[in-house]
Amino acid sequence: MITGLKIRPKLLRPKLSRRIAPRRKSVTSTMPFINKFMTGLISVLTCLVGLVLHNTHKCHEQFLTSCGKKNLLKEDSATICEPDHRFIELPRLEDRQQYHIQYIIGSCETWSTNALSPTFAWFKEGRRQGCITRDPKWGIPGRHEIYQDKVFYAWFDAPIGYVSITSCYTSEWDKWWKNPDNVELYQFMGKDCLPFHTVMFPLAQRGSGENWTMAKTVSATEYLNYEGGNFSKSEGVGVFGNDVRDTSIPVEVWRYYLLARRPEVSDASFKWKDLQANLNTKLLGLGNFVNRVLLLIAGYGSVIPDAPRAKSHILSTCVGVKVGRLVAEYVKAMEKVQLKHGLNTAMLVVGQGHKYWKLYKGDKRRSAVFLRTAAGLVHLVARLLEPFMPSFSRGVFEQLNLLPLFSLSDERGELLQASRPWEILPPNHRIGTPRPLFEFLKDEHVESYKQMFSGSLARERPRPAEEAGLDIDALALL
Repeated sequence: MITGLKIRPKLLRPKLSRRIAPRRKSVTSTMPFINKFMTGLISVLTCLVGLVLHNTHKCHEQFLTSCGKKNLLKEDSATICEPDHRFIELPRLEDRQQYHIQYIIGSCETWSTNALSPTFAWFKEGRRQGCITRDPKWGIPGRHEIYQDKVFYAWFDAPIGYVSITSCYTSEWDKWWKNPDNVELYQFMGKDCLPFHTVMFPLAQRGSGENWTMAKTVSATEYLNYEGGNFSKSEGVGVFGNDVRDTSIPVEVWRYYLLARRPEVSDASFKWKDLQANLNTKLLGLGNFVNRVLLLIAGYGSVIPDAPRAKSHILSTCVGVKVGRLVAEYVKAMEKVQLKHGLNTAMLVVGQGHKYWKLYKGDKRRSAVFLRTAAGLVHLVARLLEPFMPSFSRGVFEQLNLLPLFSLSDERGELLQASRPWEILPPNHRIGTPRPLFEFLKDEHVESYKQMFSGSLARERPRPAEEAGLDIDALALL
């Protein structure tokens, strides 16, 4: 048995005869700031990894007492109920915990630092029992008669969904989830989700005694803020996934900007002016490089010329050496799941393409070497950027009139070929029709989007959090 029953104290409002939903109901009717602050704080602490917080009501009472409000917790304001809950008996899994710690140590080179530190800190704090049930009526219901009125805690249940979703896709799901010798599992998440993925769920897997595929790599991020403040879906502040459809900004622009701003080490901020600057400089520059090369090839009959003397062309060989080094750095970064560094390195290859193109003066004696080398750089850039902007890369391959090829295999000599870009595309290959890949983002459009997602619509429908002057979503991140 790795689960057991235990009493978990809970604040209850007696007049309503129901439990108080964290972050949405104040514990008492007076001092709304203190009550909402403490309710949000207790919610965070109790929800973190489903940990058992003993006497959370006493914590609340002591806080109010320290503020000189001893009489706030009266019978007509709140009482304590003690429902039974289901817990994972982590102390019984100590041997598996030690085994799991050693597994993480062996994989730490591919774990981000902000994934390792909180995980080891959790283990260092000692053995705990993890509460896996809650009182709300929505969720996966408990099936045992003792806790059939409970639901499973969302973050205990969510990682199980990864397995169940795979089983809906294929009956051979175990070839992925119970095949650790042949499957490498990569996980990407925000830092607030870490303990559920790196401690609770893996220990539950190991406690089952079955041979599960465990995460080889965990890449965690810090928080992404919005225009210097917090994202808040309840207040309508910020751009969320479903909101992207309401803009005319292509998906590859969103993907590039968010990955370029990925908060891998510290918090970052989404800013509309910054997105505009990235589109109008870096991405338009990328598109212009591709478009200029292909338009010039189109002017020479849309055929990649032969360039037998490319190896002896000093400018081409120099750019090949620089690009080869950058590609090696790119591969190293991507293997370590340093996505931001990988993207920046790919854009440096674009920069080398720009420098190389500026050296071309329209000399027809050298045009074959320049065109074939530049076309190879276009092909290479599309492959490097595919993990970040797949629709952009597919568009480039369509204009090149080639089937998509996104691999960089050392066994097939593709890494070595990166240092000889004139060899990437075959001579006499006919390209497709060149067309622009990005469009300029105007100031008026940026201002329109800033207003659209500033929360003005939410302020027309006041919420309890606004009446108190608080952002409860922000409190939940304390």
